[in-house]
Amino acid sequence: MANDWEKVAENMVRHRPSGGLYLRAKVGGKVIRKSLGLKSVRPAKIKRDTMLAELRAKSGIVTDGEAVTVEHALTMMQAWFDGRQLKESTRLCKLQFLEVLRQTLPKSSPTLWTDGDMEKWWKDPAVSKYAAPRRNAILDTLRKMISMLI
Repeated sequence: MANDWEKVAENMVRHRPSGGLYLRAKVGGKVIRKSLGLKSVRPAKIKRDTMLAELRAKSGIVTDGEAVTVEHALTMMQAWFDGRQLKESTRLCKLQFLEVLRQTLPKSSPTLWTDGDMEKWWKDPAVSKYAAPRRNAILDTLRKMISMLI
């Protein structure tokens, strides 16, 4: 029930009937709720931070201060596709899109890309050789990768 949960702090909720505190965060594109095993907020915040860092490390999410590389972002996307239940043909198609992105995207960090870089990438012969539906699917994969990084 929706009324059973109360937001206590950032990424932390309380289950009203039991009084237990839970980590609730979006990691790798999925909302995760895990029990912190505590009822007191102050120690739960410490445990929440530790647990959240572990979950992000497992899923490949980059923490503050680390540079995001294209290879790292594409590896995250591949792990995301592998973790989903997709038909084999769909999974192979998505992996082909990732390979095209791996070969054609600028090698600098995605945070440094400019409009000019993306326009140059879109007009690159290695990308423009594909038919419009496939190019749009490649672009959609890139957009998912960017939204995952955000």
